[in-house]
Amino acid sequence: MMNDKGFTLIEVATVIVVLSIIGVFTFSFLMQSADTYRTMRIQTELHQEASYLLERISREIKDATYISSITSSSISFRRANYSEIIDKSPNVSFFFDGTSLIRSSTNNVNKPVARNVKSFSVAPDPSPLSNDESTRFTISVSLASPNGQTVTDTVVICPKNYCSMGPNSFTCMRNVGGRSFNGDYYDVVQ
Repeated sequence: MMNDKGFTLIEVATVIVVLSIIGVFTFSFLMQSADTYRTMRIQTELHQEASYLLERISREIKDATYISSITSSSISFRRANYSEIIDKSPNVSFFFDGTSLIRSSTNNVNKPVARNVKSFSVAPDPSPLSNDESTRFTISVSLASPNGQTVTDTVVICPKNYCSMGPNSFTCMRNVGGRSFNGDYYDVVQ
């Protein structure tokens, strides 16, 4: 009669192979989950920054009475309400400098409002720009993370204090037709 007090070499090798396969699958699943989490965290941060940026630009352009200049990557305008504590400048510009989106005014010259900007575009509707009260602006911004992930957000803005005849026109004070609020639309931008 033989006494069985151990495992054979084949049994030990089989257990090692099975445990190795289970370990590889478990490790790859955990690594993939961690990569997905990192990717989603970065995408969320980029989206939040893009949303903040577009909200800030939207609020300021909604207060615009007149667009003084516009290109595919910049917009300059005159605000109706500029007696704010933060920035008392009536004229504001947003422009893309290659890596950052810059906001510039008389009191706050060339202040970056976003970094890691991949692209910034401004498109008036109708194009070319008219001073019609129904003018809308489509603004798009793409932000990129250092590892190459990008997020692009777009917003359509309808200025609420827009003048149909220019910044010094009587219509800026007495524009009673259309969507204009007679220069009374006010949205605090901080």
